[in-house]
Amino acid sequence: MRLFALILVVLLASWTLPWASGKNNYAIYFSHPHIILCLGSQLDCSIYNSNKAIIQSLPFRVDINPSVNLSGSSYVRVDYGGRVTDLTLTMVDSIPTSIFCLDSLKSLTIQYGTSLTIPPEIARLRSYLTSLSLIKISSSLTLPSELFNLTNLVSLSIISCGLETLPDAISQLSALNELDLTGNRLTSIPVTLAQIFLLRTLVLNANPGLTSLDNLQGTQFLWNLNASNCFIDHLPMNVSNTGVIELNGNQLTSLANLETIISDITTVISLKNNNITVLPTTIRKATKLEILDLSNNQLTELPEVVYSLSALKTLILSKNSFSRLEIEWIQGRFRTMSAVVIL
Repeated sequence: MRLFALILVVLLASWTLPWASGKNNYAIYFSHPHIILCLGSQLDCSIYNSNKAIIQSLPFRVDINPSVNLSGSSYVRVDYGGRVTDLTLTMVDSIPTSIFCLDSLKSLTIQYGTSLTIPPEIARLRSYLTSLSLIKISSSLTLPSELFNLTNLVSLSIISCGLETLPDAISQLSALNELDLTGNRLTSIPVTLAQIFLLRTLVLNANPGLTSLDNLQGTQFLWNLNASNCFIDHLPMNVSNTGVIELNGNQLTSLANLETIISDITTVISLKNNNITVLPTTIRKATKLEILDLSNNQLTELPEVVYSLSALKTLILSKNSFSRLEIEWIQGRFRTMSAVVIL
């Protein structure tokens, strides 16, 4: 079998495929336990003898090591060896595939485009790219399967791109520490997201069709959970070891399950601009809580356990339904404590 595979490689390498040239971009993969062969890719990195040659071939201006990051321009960061480590493309008409020949690229940002698509050649960056940011590059972005081959990604941001679906393949990004999906059109999150054990920060702000975080159940080390200005109407269950919880501007009326997402390492809980009527006594579990924001809800009473939260530094309770007597009681109780209370 090994001999057959070797003969196959030799034969295929000698063939010229008529549909492997021209403007179309085809790729055929032949696989064998000992062979992975790709034919038809038009991206030939051998034509560039340096990172400098790649950058100078781009059809638009690129600033080199600007003193400050430029919001309206494309620019690169180049190290002492002439290697491009960071690339930001701004307001480009298309994404040149030649950038995927940059063999030391660690950070790639593409921002402010119009109906851009991510080329499959992005998979060439899998060995070194650790940060990818896509910001306002499309109104209906879809993610190519090749993107999930970037197994060294630590940070992925897809912001205001009209993304409607996050594929199950997101779990292949096993090194991911931070995922920001702000301002898209997500209606759900895949259950596979909970399989990324290194994920520490998840930002889902401003996805107005997102009604549930239930698929996060079982996540064990998610430190920062931020899903403000969505349409979430209940708390998820069993999201362990969360330090910062921000679910502002949702449809919460109850805090059932609160005890399953807070712990003795939780330091910030922000639930302002909801319709919460009762703060459960299970809040006592957050013994390290420093900031609690429950402003603009429907609370009428503060449970006694809140006064025992010795680490509390800031408590924001403005725009609730407290009676005058309840407000006076809260103010009086906190006069002997170090926490700042805003009513």
